[in-house]
Amino acid sequence: MAEGVINVACGRVFAVDSAAFTALPAGTKAILRDAASNLAAIYVISFDMSGYATRIVAEDLINVLRDAFLRDLAILKERESQTFLLTGVAP
Repeated sequence: MAEGVINVACGRVFAVDSAAFTALPAGTKAILRDAASNLAAIYVISFDMSGYATRIVAEDLINVLRDAFLRDLAILKERESQTFLLTGVAP
């Protein structure tokens, strides 16, 4: 689900299959993995906050993860970085 959200938010499909993902530069893969893992962690924490000392701790962690996800998403959506993200070569 996280991959779909990222693709829709960015208006492009970064990885249709494993071959397309493999062809992306290492930096782009790292940003995509970070964004997807942050979003997935938000879903998990939101689903069950009982494992945390208080609800405030869980919400603080969600806020940190959300900020990191939004940062990654902004990088992926930035038009000036599109060529670099897909080829690894600065425009």
